Amino acid sequence: MKTRRKLELEVRQLRARIEEKERNLAEMDERQKKIQVESELRQIKSRILELENTPPPVQEKIIIEEVLKVERDPKLEKLTDDVRSGLETERQIQKPYVPPPTPQTPTKATTTAPLNSMPSPLRSSYSSLNTHLSGSLSSITASTGDEYFPISGIFDTTTDSRMS
Repeated sequence: MKTRRKLELEVRQLRARIEEKERNLAEMDERQKKIQVESELRQIKSRILELENTPPPVQEKIIIEEVLKVERDPKLEKLTDDVRSGLETERQIQKPYVPPPTPQTPTKATTTAPLNSMPSPLRSSYSSLNTHLSGSLSSITASTGDEYFPISGIFDTTTDSRMS
């Protein structure tokens, strides 16, 4: 802002000098003085054009960055390494739950074969237990980590692989 005002003030002063030189030129009769004043007049006009056509000055911006020195604590490093290794061994020991494959739609022959091979009292208690379990566990869910799966999919009410 200040530089622009300074430039405008300088332009006004130079224009005042031009008017003064032009008056002097009109009054002069001698050829040599006239040439000298005309050359000064050209210099002043070129300076005015230079000042008017210059781009605005570049604004400076100072950026201060702080640098912090970080020192590592050997005791803290050892503790964090121990905790990390403990977590890693825990992850290796724990195996994620893999849900059983979804059963395919059984045919009538596969559903009746295991039940027919059972004794009659055992067969009726087995089918009533399966009916009871499938009805009561259909809404219960279990979670492991971020995955959720229904428990009812675990129990197959139509076949029992142990009976085959």
